Amino acid sequence: MLQGTNKIVAQAYKTFLPEENSTRIYSIYKNKEGYLLTGGSNGLNKFDGIHFSRTETNIPTLADTVTAIFQDNKNELWTGYQSGRMATTTGGKLTYIDPEEGTPKKRITSFLQDKENNIWLGTRGEGIYYFREKRLYLINEENGLSDLNIHSLALAANGDVLAATDQGINICTLKGTKTTVTVISPAQGLPDYIVTVITPAGNNTFWIGLQDKGVCLYDHATRKISVPQTLSG
Repeated sequence: MLQGTNKIVAQAYKTFLPEENSTRIYSIYKNKEGYLLTGGSNGLNKFDGIHFSRTETNIPTLADTVTAIFQDNKNELWTGYQSGRMATTTGGKLTYIDPEEGTPKKRITSFLQDKENNIWLGTRGEGIYYFREKRLYLINEENGLSDLNIHSLALAANGDVLAATDQGINICTLKGTKTTVTVISPAQGLPDYIVTVITPAGNNTFWIGLQDKGVCLYDHATRKISVPQTLSG
């Protein structure tokens, strides 16, 4: 069934994009309505099961590449761009956000919404930002981040934000506007420094994808790392 679905998506995308056009896809996201969204060098597109349709922005002359997609708990869609810009959906269009603090200058890689409804975003080279009461706050090496390249974000049961970086797992604890960062690295049992993805595994545990050492499990309650027996060789 999945193979058949993949063929339908591939054929629809081929029809949507002329063969001479080269499109790079950076993000695939399934929204709460069940539609498949793709982000890439041709912007944001929605697949309804038969056709792809492009979502326009409020500045149609501004060409940009969508590198991250997220839907918050109010069903508002967020998109992050290679330029560091961000946009949200307004009236069926994507409207660019222009916070007083400015937007990142590096590619946005991921989004997350925490238990206090703050929107977090990871970047490729600037660390982590979060929106709180319409203000944009930066978390970087001054706050204790071990690396500024953020590949993905995940939310722990106690509200901590876990970040996959080139220098281990960075755990961000936010109290008011004060952030404490704890790092899980090979010194704490992580098989490799470079963490490429973090995804929930249930019961406050997370699958950790590593660049060179496969996958492992991280238990946030105990801060322990384990390698499933079937994956340990």
